[in-house]
Amino acid sequence: METGFRPVGRGGLPSRRDGMDLVQAGDGYRDSADTVFNPSVELRSSDRMLDILDRDMEPQQARMILQGAIFGDLAQQRKVFNSMIDSWPRLQKAIAELKRAARRAPWKVLAWALRGEKPDEEAERIAKMVENGMWSMKPRPEYNELGFEEIIEALVDGYLCGHEVLQWEWTMTENGWMPRCATLLTARHYGYPSIDDTVDRLMLDRTGGKRGTLDLEDFPQHNFLIAVNRAHGGHPTVAAPLRALLPYWMAAKYGLRWMMDYTQIFGVPFRHGKAADKKAQAAMAAAFSKMSQRGYIITEPGSEVATLNGGTTSGQSLPQRELIKLADEQCDIFILGQSLTSSQGEKGSQALGTVHMGVRQDVIVGLCDWIGGVLTRQLAPAILYWNFRKNAPEAPGIWAEWPEEINQKERSEILGNLKGAGFKMGRDWGYQYMGIPIPSEHEPLLFEEAEAPTDPSNPNPPEDEDDLSKAKEKKKAKVAASDAGGWELFAEDSGTLGIPRREMPQILSSNRAAMVQFLRSRGIESREETVDPSTLKPTQAEFAPAKVDAARNYQSGNRAILISEDNHVVDGHHQWLSTNEPIRVIRLMAPIARVLMMTHRMPSTQVAASIREDLDDGAALKAEAEQFYQQLTTTLKEGSVTDWKAVAMLMAVGFADGASADGKEPADG
Repeated sequence: METGFRPVGRGGLPSRRDGMDLVQAGDGYRDSADTVFNPSVELRSSDRMLDILDRDMEPQQARMILQGAIFGDLAQQRKVFNSMIDSWPRLQKAIAELKRAARRAPWKVLAWALRGEKPDEEAERIAKMVENGMWSMKPRPEYNELGFEEIIEALVDGYLCGHEVLQWEWTMTENGWMPRCATLLTARHYGYPSIDDTVDRLMLDRTGGKRGTLDLEDFPQHNFLIAVNRAHGGHPTVAAPLRALLPYWMAAKYGLRWMMDYTQIFGVPFRHGKAADKKAQAAMAAAFSKMSQRGYIITEPGSEVATLNGGTTSGQSLPQRELIKLADEQCDIFILGQSLTSSQGEKGSQALGTVHMGVRQDVIVGLCDWIGGVLTRQLAPAILYWNFRKNAPEAPGIWAEWPEEINQKERSEILGNLKGAGFKMGRDWGYQYMGIPIPSEHEPLLFEEAEAPTDPSNPNPPEDEDDLSKAKEKKKAKVAASDAGGWELFAEDSGTLGIPRREMPQILSSNRAAMVQFLRSRGIESREETVDPSTLKPTQAEFAPAKVDAARNYQSGNRAILISEDNHVVDGHHQWLSTNEPIRVIRLMAPIARVLMMTHRMPSTQVAASIREDLDDGAALKAEAEQFYQQLTTTLKEGSVTDWKAVAMLMAVGFADGASADGKEPADG
């Protein structure tokens, strides 16, 4: 099977503009392989010289620029905003926090359905198609191209600056026409028409203002992502949220400059000079201006100098310092919703910190809702348009779905009270209420039921030592066989993505539970299934026949392998190849591109793992698992648990999600 991008003829390309009649654009394609659209705006290296920032902008200059935005030219206003971010560390830090939070939000594609109804199969298929397009972009960083997560960050800038415009570059893939990347347009390339009888709307300027004035035309539909945000009911040209912070930026900027000017004379008293004539007056004024560096002056005869205590002996009480502090506090409140230093009052810092995080989360949720609206109304319809034209189905939604916060300790107490009051509760409902997945039939449990005591008068006969020795030798031989090497490539028609095994994530059994929770917190749910192995596709490029044989003969467990939503094997290739029978899987509900991206970000994920890890996690893992198990048991008995959420997570997935206390479960590569 051919993977990646494949060339097609010019006649197979959709039109570059949003016309309902299919036309061949001619100059709308790249010449290399006819596989992608040329962007509508070609950015050149010389263009960046037109966006030089003025970090020493005067207040009157900034005021005139903001007033001039009403005439539709947004470029100068954006320069002011960029200067603010570039020269105000507190503002840059606050925006970076928003970007990190939005980037890590649990983004999901929700299939379209009428309210109260479930999506049909076609809607689910369309949703998967859009999700593949989102997470399979292949930007080139050296060309300043953006993938999905970088697009999220760019939209955060648009949320604060009022406008952001990105253009798509489309390419033909095995899944249809998909965006390969996006590029960011500067504010010189879009604006509003001058005040006349023209319909007021945001328009495109392909020249970037090089002709000295805006040369505007309508945006070609489905080729751009246009984000507009208003902080109030005014026109978008004068309603950008960051405009409200401009006075505080000026206060911080010039307060810092003034404070630096006076830093060298903290504690030095004022001088009062009496000059004998004009010449002495000029000399004395010049000397005073350099007093912080020289510490003395020489005057004409008849001149007199007196020292006066100005009451300021340090920089702590300078008004400039208060200006900077005020500006930083307003920045935190405006961007993040709350500042720990802004209104503590009589409340304790811990309680205030809790309130601060709650307000900050509300700001992040609101920001992601706005970003989701932009993506839902533009990115999803664009993908469907280029693939279905006039018959495009209803577009799915692209939203951040935040998981419900569950207080495990509080809910445990509620269940105990309900039980004491005689309420009857279903087992399935109880697991759902606690946010704990129901363990599968063969899944090892964290807390096994106590076994009946052995009758001392009739003890079980011990195992035959010879049999035990033979079993150990047999297992040792199997592990040694897995080290034999002899790697072979998967066939081209197997559907493999061709990723070298050394670059694949290696996930030990002991890390399965943490991995599931790590992905779930980032919007990737999982579920256990039993599937036909012939429906699965490899992800890595090679496999070892000796390891397949070793996995086929392994008798110490039936661990589920990990697969993606689109049936690619994530972890467990050799276990998958070792059987033709239905196999247990944990399906991670995201395309393989996103699954690999997220699993590599998990701190405990390894690459180029030892071959031995595929069959036995080793004695060190066994000792660590047994020690942790004993510590947890002792803690529960003593009633000194403080992290109930962690305990509930362990109970939910079983001990290490498939690794029993003896650490015998395999971890296939």
